[in-house]
Amino acid sequence: MRVIRKTSSLKKMVCFLLVISLLFINFVQPGITLAAGTVDYLSEDIQFTGTANSVETYWGNGASFNSAGSNYLDSTTTLNVSNSLTLQSWFKIDSSNNLSNIIFQFLNDGSNIGRTVLFHRGGQLGTYIDGRDIIFDYHIPLGKWINAALKIDKVNAVVTLYINGKKVDENALNVNNVSLGNFTLRIGAHKNLSDTTVNRYNGLIDQIHVSNTLVPDDVILSNYEAEKVSVVEDPTIPGNVTTIEVHPENEIGEIKRELFGINHRYANDGYSSWDSHNQKIYKDFEAEFDKANFGSVRYPGGTVSNLFEWKKSIGPVYDREKTIHGLPYVEANKPIDPNFGLDEAAKWLEENNSEMIYVYGMGNGSAQDAADLVEYLNSKVGENLNGGIDWAQVRANNGHYGPYGVKYFEIGNENDLWIQDYWMSGNTYGSIAKAYVFGGIMDFTRDSVNSVNSYRLAQELVDYEDWRRTQRFSDGSINQVKYIRYNPVVEGSEQILVGGEAWRRVNNVKTAGAENVYEIDYKTGKIIFGDGINGNIPPHGAELLAKYKTNQDGFNGIYKQMKAIDPDIKIYSGFNTAGFIDLMGSAYPYDGISIHPYSGNSVSASDEYFYEKIMKVGSDRALVDTKNRVNYMRQVSGRQLNASLSEFGIYNYNNDFISSQMHAIYIANSIIDFIEVGVNYINKHSLIDYPAGDSLGPGKQAVIQAFKQADGTYKYVSTPSARVFELLNNYTGTVRIENTITNNSKITDFSTVDSIKVLTSKNGDGTIYAFVVNTDRNNTKTLNLTLPEGNFTANIYALESTSEFSVNTVVDPNHVKVKQLTDIRSDNSVLTTNIEPHSIRVLKIIPERSDHSYPLAK
Repeated sequence: MRVIRKTSSLKKMVCFLLVISLLFINFVQPGITLAAGTVDYLSEDIQFTGTANSVETYWGNGASFNSAGSNYLDSTTTLNVSNSLTLQSWFKIDSSNNLSNIIFQFLNDGSNIGRTVLFHRGGQLGTYIDGRDIIFDYHIPLGKWINAALKIDKVNAVVTLYINGKKVDENALNVNNVSLGNFTLRIGAHKNLSDTTVNRYNGLIDQIHVSNTLVPDDVILSNYEAEKVSVVEDPTIPGNVTTIEVHPENEIGEIKRELFGINHRYANDGYSSWDSHNQKIYKDFEAEFDKANFGSVRYPGGTVSNLFEWKKSIGPVYDREKTIHGLPYVEANKPIDPNFGLDEAAKWLEENNSEMIYVYGMGNGSAQDAADLVEYLNSKVGENLNGGIDWAQVRANNGHYGPYGVKYFEIGNENDLWIQDYWMSGNTYGSIAKAYVFGGIMDFTRDSVNSVNSYRLAQELVDYEDWRRTQRFSDGSINQVKYIRYNPVVEGSEQILVGGEAWRRVNNVKTAGAENVYEIDYKTGKIIFGDGINGNIPPHGAELLAKYKTNQDGFNGIYKQMKAIDPDIKIYSGFNTAGFIDLMGSAYPYDGISIHPYSGNSVSASDEYFYEKIMKVGSDRALVDTKNRVNYMRQVSGRQLNASLSEFGIYNYNNDFISSQMHAIYIANSIIDFIEVGVNYINKHSLIDYPAGDSLGPGKQAVIQAFKQADGTYKYVSTPSARVFELLNNYTGTVRIENTITNNSKITDFSTVDSIKVLTSKNGDGTIYAFVVNTDRNNTKTLNLTLPEGNFTANIYALESTSEFSVNTVVDPNHVKVKQLTDIRSDNSVLTTNIEPHSIRVLKIIPERSDHSYPLAK
């Protein structure tokens, strides 16, 4: 293609005739009348007139538009467009422009009839050619020159967008409503110039190509390649090459199987992953789980674990009692059928070689019960180290003779947060942390000043299987049974109030007369009322409350009894504040803290730079907040304790972008940072959820989405975040090795986040793995991986997307997936490859000779 130049003799005018080159090389133009040629090296051109300003560009003179200045241009000739249109141009949208604004508009014979051909809105391009907003799944950088091509194909009912010569998205057209014909092409403004509700274009434009044919893709690409000059950075130039020097001889530490894991919840049949009718995991869900190959799975979940009673979840399903949701104060959180119980989960994870991370519920547990749990999971039949019932034998009777061998336990979930402090709200220390650590007598005999705090809720009588607040009212039945939430109850401490009136305790209501009395079991907190003859019936609708004291075991007592059963297990505190660390000091043993470093809502979802800013938040949560907490724990305890990252991610948003490639990049970066800090396992929240979410939070953050179909079944769709684990768990070595990165840019001028992050590891056979993340959402990066002396071949696996906000759907579940690319070979021990914007690339590097110059992993 010929070099394109334009004359530079045009002068700026208030109102002028501006000529913008329309390149017709390979753009066939039947039916379009062209004005006389005025541009060097071109045989034809089209003229525009209007109020835009002339501006010097890379190609000569272009047009400048200021949305506040009422700038626009109209073609001086009519374009005859029937069934197809191709429109290609360069434009540079002002970086401060986050509003919806028009770039190209059709006018019908100069009237107010026409359609918007191309518009910009919040970093995305769209068209209104068929009378509805079609937004393309691609985000463009503002303040930079971009080449965009739009192809409208009425015959095949599709509209396609190309960015910098490459197809990035395609959408269906409503062909019955596509507006084509004889039009004037307007640039920068709506068809109705007097309509101030429509934003005008704000930026530069140049090099416009128009055709009423479907221009071939290779021609669109060749136009871009011929014109890009120095506008688009060439990723192969030395200044843009990032070097990653790999040092396999410098081993940092072991990468255990359980490192890359996920948080999973037992409720709702494992959020519809468990087929309770056939007692097995759904096949389609299993297929998605297998791809990610999670090394560990946290069970029975987060908040839902706090009131989970494991003994209710074992044995024959038809004999199991319901369990209580971790947020029973929400009316929608009904009692749970524990169909996906302890054995179901443990057997499934064992079959998948996934480590169970067990969360023991502090809300209604005890040291004895926790020790029984360890015996059930880890003891051999006949050992019975905890005395009483041989829980290993119970396990064997339930179909699993040998121990499960669970290594990791967390005591409680987020008990430092409001409404998850349960019985700890009744402490007399003036400290929830002290109650968590030491337990002791919790006092609920005082009046509460708040009707919805944990203290007041603890006083409400409930049903055995239902702790929702509606259960605190009498149903008027005879011999009504209610329960005090937290047991055991300190004998003689209770006062039972019926409609605000205190009733009297008796040993047996059946021996009482028609009087206001009740009977209590102090061990279980069970309250029995009368039948109207022997003991009165609480009036229907009367509020039933209890003022009482309860004796609870704290973390220290639970830790001690669990370790007595299996001293090799690791026990982490679910209470991770500095206050907990101070209380434990160096005197009390613990194995670490469980941290949930979520992003929070610190960035507005509508922020133009949400992507860049949320990446900064993720970096801070890992390298600042988590690192500081771990260092403080090590300092105070005097031991090299590690944290567990059992929940994290972008939270609390439920926008579509939470299921997108953006979240995958966030997760990948966070994992690399967390490993640097020092953790034993990293569990993303959560494995599966419904897109709408529930009281536990937004559903779209789950790595597998469960879409309910009309017939009641579910379609399971893995998000790009699940694909991150697919890469990590299938293409990571067993030993982490050192790397050095040089010439690493930041993702933006205002960010401290590096564009490139790398996790390098090796296996015992000499294979090296490089897990590389390019967080820059706009720019391709060239990587030079410098290896020890020798020849290497690299298998390449990539997680790429057309947009950082690309998602997988039921219709297109593999829109973003792991792809294997063409192998590359080293040149003088250097592997060179390009990594696309907002993408992840894994290089499985295989030495081509047996005499390695570096030590193998053991």
